[in-house]
Amino acid sequence: MPSAYARYEGQTLVIGNAYLERRLAARAAAPCVTISFVNKETGRDYIRPGSREFSLSANGRAMTTRDFVFERAEVHEGDPTEAIVHLRLKPLLPLSVSPPPPLSIELHYQVYSAHPVLRKWLVVRRDLTGFENLSGLPTEMITLSDLDWEDLNLLVDTPASAEVWTDYFTRREKAAAVTMDDCALLVNDAEHGEGFILATEAPGPLKRLEAYAQPGRIAAGYNRDDETIFERILAPSLRSGQAPGEEFQTPASFILTFANPIPQDVVDGEYARFVAEQLTTCDVAQVPSITVNTWVPHLSELSRTLLLEQIEHAAELGVDAYQVDDGWYDRMGDWNTNLARFPNGLEEIADYARAHGMRFGLWMAVATVDEASQVFREHPEWIARDRQGEPNRHPIPGTVTMCLDSGFYDFILDKIDAVISCYGVELLKLDLSAVRNLYAPGRYAGCFAASHAHRSPRESHVRILARLFDLVRTLKNRHPRCLMDVSYELYGVMDGTDLALTQVADQNWFTNVTSPHEVNLRREIYQRGRVTRPWTLNYGGAVLNHPTAPHYGLFSALTGHGVFWGDLADLDAETQAHYRHWFEWVKEQRACSDFYRYYRVSNVFPVPDGVSSRDYRHAIPTARYGVRPLGIHPPAFEPLSEHRGEIWDGVARLDPRGEGPIFLFRPAACLSPFFQLRIPWVEPTASYRLTDVTEQRELGVFSGAELVEPGVEVSIAEPLHTKVILVRQERRNHL
Repeated sequence: MPSAYARYEGQTLVIGNAYLERRLAARAAAPCVTISFVNKETGRDYIRPGSREFSLSANGRAMTTRDFVFERAEVHEGDPTEAIVHLRLKPLLPLSVSPPPPLSIELHYQVYSAHPVLRKWLVVRRDLTGFENLSGLPTEMITLSDLDWEDLNLLVDTPASAEVWTDYFTRREKAAAVTMDDCALLVNDAEHGEGFILATEAPGPLKRLEAYAQPGRIAAGYNRDDETIFERILAPSLRSGQAPGEEFQTPASFILTFANPIPQDVVDGEYARFVAEQLTTCDVAQVPSITVNTWVPHLSELSRTLLLEQIEHAAELGVDAYQVDDGWYDRMGDWNTNLARFPNGLEEIADYARAHGMRFGLWMAVATVDEASQVFREHPEWIARDRQGEPNRHPIPGTVTMCLDSGFYDFILDKIDAVISCYGVELLKLDLSAVRNLYAPGRYAGCFAASHAHRSPRESHVRILARLFDLVRTLKNRHPRCLMDVSYELYGVMDGTDLALTQVADQNWFTNVTSPHEVNLRREIYQRGRVTRPWTLNYGGAVLNHPTAPHYGLFSALTGHGVFWGDLADLDAETQAHYRHWFEWVKEQRACSDFYRYYRVSNVFPVPDGVSSRDYRHAIPTARYGVRPLGIHPPAFEPLSEHRGEIWDGVARLDPRGEGPIFLFRPAACLSPFFQLRIPWVEPTASYRLTDVTEQRELGVFSGAELVEPGVEVSIAEPLHTKVILVRQERRNHL
């Protein structure tokens, strides 16, 4: 029976489940604000005086729940259970000289039976109720900005014992205010062993989270600080084509409470389950076990002869999916096959991949087009433009960015739809700039074209991202077998992924970090793969013909899932046999218990000792705009900075029974050949057989209690090598 509930208790609205409970003052004609937020596992109430519930600016006027009064609430029972609170403006005096903008607010709260989670979002509506007695009805636009839909004073105990885990749960601070990067912050009270996670479902460069940047305050809302600043304009009802009461719905945020002295277990446990079950559209069973992408080393220099040869080699290795990246088309924007390179059309390549047992994948840009393209020449009115009226540009020479909030949207939707249908595409990587050029931060602060649907440059940010999501959803509905991938460049955040994207796109090509920077790749998978789910991440993985790939890069990629680059014709017979063996092993393990689904570190495995790429906006201006070297990266920001790594790292990809592989890594600068491996994810009363798969030898049978503490000693003789330990529960024989 569902434990989620929402009910009235006198003049209080109570929303909760077995894990948490939130109480709101719900007295008629009075402000509605959270008066209690209890972690029911400990009984502790986290709420503190002064909460604003939400905050926004309307035409520059700051407003919170104190400017509105409770009108009514609806309860929709089920799983999840939802409560909708309707607020209207405080009554206006007949002779009000400066009345507030005419708005009403809906507060939406959602709670689940099986998760210690409470979600929240707002609907902001233009509403003239209460303005009838004024001398004239308001007719101006209402510009919304500085919008936080969650705004609470929430503290476990005291500021002295509170810490905020930021940078994708890998850095402890006393306070954080994060724009664009993190989509979740963990607040831990180390003294009491409890806390909460504040997460946002706002998209890409529009998201902002805050924890204790102001004393006691947490907030989830839109970016107000940096480049892609949020703005949304509500038009008056008398404007042609606008229905009365134009409204805007914010994304959701959620608070997850916990009582656990090891917060990593909460991230990999309750948080991961909620994200996987409720916020992830991609079915892990549909993700290929092994994918090869052509970008490195071939870049855009593709040809019929090259791809036919590479596909044959891929089939010999046991590759499941072959993805053709940049270089197959004539011009970006027109998206016709380059017949000089593929005289028999791209259909031949797609058919050849399928004939060899592989799914066929392709690369396309969404909003970036060549200046030589037909669409650029014929439709200059669709170009995204800067303050001077010049085209917004991606760094690739000879290209411009088109605005998705214009007629270009329908054009590119039909183009991509036709390409998927024509070639039977089952993996589609969508790429390059749309909402911001992340290689030139601040250069293109929105679209300034006056003829597009957005009503201001700042409003273009939220509307372009909304249209991007509309495009992906539409394509997915038309082609449900095709895995849709939105790259970090298209999404507008360097190496960025989040909980908005995972609800729309299947996957996210979130980084190009690859061999020989494996420790950096593992760090980024450790971070992004825990704040989202690891099978939703795509990347170059390892370059299969790189010297470090067979015994280090291959397994680094498998801490997420098997995506690879490389010239397959450059592999000798021994290396081919090595990959063939391991690719088959991956498939066997996934068939037994799909380890791509799980990612566990507890307090056993530290964050890999590498460099985490950050957005170029963190570089100082002289570096940001200085003379560039070959390529598109500014000289003072090198996302593949050499970092050899000094400490062991790893990940346990174990299912709820404690079964599956554990990957351990000894980086290049690590002096110790030994690591004491504790395995706290097993059942203490069961027995487990451990196998060293890399050396093909049995390590023995151990009780679960032994594996929890003290564990087993593992050795790797040489740096830049991996150890794979397979954990399987011993089955009891029943007579």
